[in-house]
Amino acid sequence: MLKTRHDRTLTLRLLCDVIDSAVRSRVREGTWNLSHPSRWTENMLLGRGHAAGADGAPAAPGLDLDSIDLLAAAGRVNECFHLHESGIEDHLLGAATIGAWTDIVLRGLEVYDDRVSFLTSGSTGTPKVVTHEAELLDQEADELARRFAGRMRVVSLVPANHLFGYLFTVLLPAKLGVGVLDARQMGAGALSRELRATDLIVSIPAMWEYLLTSVRTFPGCAGVSSTSPLKPALHAGLVASGLGSIMEVYGSTETGGIGVRLSPGDAYTLHPFWERAGDDAIVRVRADGRRESPTELMDHVSWEGDRALRVLSRRDRAVKVAGINVFPSRVEEILRQHQGVREVRVRLMRAEEGDRLKAFVVPSDEVTDREALRAAIDEYAATMLSSHERPRAWTIGDALPTNAMGKSADW
Repeated sequence: MLKTRHDRTLTLRLLCDVIDSAVRSRVREGTWNLSHPSRWTENMLLGRGHAAGADGAPAAPGLDLDSIDLLAAAGRVNECFHLHESGIEDHLLGAATIGAWTDIVLRGLEVYDDRVSFLTSGSTGTPKVVTHEAELLDQEADELARRFAGRMRVVSLVPANHLFGYLFTVLLPAKLGVGVLDARQMGAGALSRELRATDLIVSIPAMWEYLLTSVRTFPGCAGVSSTSPLKPALHAGLVASGLGSIMEVYGSTETGGIGVRLSPGDAYTLHPFWERAGDDAIVRVRADGRRESPTELMDHVSWEGDRALRVLSRRDRAVKVAGINVFPSRVEEILRQHQGVREVRVRLMRAEEGDRLKAFVVPSDEVTDREALRAAIDEYAATMLSSHERPRAWTIGDALPTNAMGKSADW
């Protein structure tokens, strides 16, 4: 039983991020106009038509979710916390406030907290549900608590409903017995004044870039980063600006943390609970010594002995187009050769869109007519690619789409 998950404040924070993610995933961009979930309170009303108090006035501005939004949010909350295992998932739809949902989640965790589920980032396709045993998450949190012993506060710049955020901003502070400062909506000036030498800042590369140019100085606090590698110049700039250390975590939603490093030039050192299993796989060792089945690494790697690895490249993942294996990475490589293309992302259409490839193109600086570019690259693709490889839908924008964790997102 993972009792560290039962802290009310940490559970509330995770719950708000889960609700926000569930609703954002099903509404059009720009139509979700609520405040950031870091500013939600327990007395906020969830749905339309809910009232608090005898006069019918709400106690706080509500989320104003319609019935479909509420179902989506309740479904995601149930999925994350496994409330169906305790038999109280139906209570969510009868509760009016975020605080009431927090009560239900905590009651459910008292009965069953053996597993917790997350959605992948969707960087390689449609997000999928990944379920983790609480025992294994607890083992990883113990290792993180050992590494960050003495840190007096976690400063979070990531959502808690992704595994990286959950481990570092829910489980780790619970293990250390310290508070969390949710700084996602803080301005650079306010954050600069707030930082302390004993803080641990949890962020992602894109946000570290912002912190380096906006916060500028760090009073010796530690940092941790994940989702993609830090550029050497960024790492050097952060250390030169006073960051005492910054640990990069290598892993995935499916595996959790695999290894860590303290410099971009270093290899990743495996966490103590992972062991090498050949060239392409690792084995998880439980706290009691039992070994799990081998886990295939998501990247091509080179090993330095049995305890350290360097990431070479992601494994190509073929998709099927009309029964034919197609490699989006190959299509991207060819499209980048067009003079009007600065960057491109290719993936398989969602089921409701069709069954062919689609492409998101960032034009080069010389392009002034985007519609002309669309026609030109479509013609180029027809010449350079097979029928199965040729994208059938083109989106042109200023930057490749990313999600809240800074990873590639669908469009």
